Amino acid sequence: KYVATYTLVEGAVDGTNLNVSATMTDNAGNVTTTSDTTNATVDTQSPSGLVAGDISIGGASGTGGAYKVGDTVTAVVDDANFANLDSGSVSVDFSAFGGSASVAASLAVGGANDGKYVATYTLVEGAVDGTNLNVSATVTDNAGNVQTVTDTTNATVDTQSPTLTAAD
Repeated sequence: KYVATYTLVEGAVDGTNLNVSATMTDNAGNVTTTSDTTNATVDTQSPSGLVAGDISIGGASGTGGAYKVGDTVTAVVDDANFANLDSGSVSVDFSAFGGSASVAASLAVGGANDGKYVATYTLVEGAVDGTNLNVSATVTDNAGNVQTVTDTTNATVDTQSPTLTAAD
C-alpha cells in the first residue's frame, strides 16, 4: 500500500468533480495509471475584494453624530467588489458597540441598500463610552474560507446614560 499526500495552498484550486490520479511504474517499465471517482469539491480561494470603503454604518442620533442608547446601528456591506464568495455569507462584528461579535447580514432586496448585505444592532444601556470605534465585516465562502475587513468610520459611542442624584 502506498500513500501520497498533498497540502492545499491558498488560491490553487476552486472546482467541483475533482479527482486524483496515481501512476505506478514497475521495475520492467510497465506503467499503470488509475483515477479515483470521488468527484471532490475543493476551494482554496478565499473571498477577496472587500475593502474598508465597502462598509458603512449609520443610525446615530446623538449630539455631534454620536451613537447613544436606543440607536440602531445599521452596517451596510457593499458586495460590488467581492470575488470568490461562492454562495457564502457575510457577518458583522458589533462588539466595539457592545453587541455580538458575529451578527448575520442579510442581502437587502429593494430600497437604498438593494443588493447589499445589511446587519443591525440596537444599542442598550451598558459600559461603552468611546471614540474611534468601528465594526468589521467577515465574508465566508461556502468552503469556510474567510476575509475580514474593518471599517474606518471611527464612530463615537456612549451607552452610559447620565445619572442624577438628589441633593440632601
